[in-house]
Amino acid sequence: MVEIQYFDPSATHLVVGQPARNEKYLSCIASGKWVLHKSYFEACRKEGKFVK
Repeated sequence: MVEIQYFDPSATHLVVGQPARNEKYLSCIASGKWVLHKSYFEACRKEGKFVK
């Protein structure tokens, strides 16, 4: 996981705490990248596997 402030076209996913209308978020949506909430990773860690 890399924390940068700008859109990186080579990224495959974006992890957000709260969606915001900024360049990175909107660019990820426009380019078809997966946008995941950080609670997803917390749930995966709790279950010990990727959850649906």
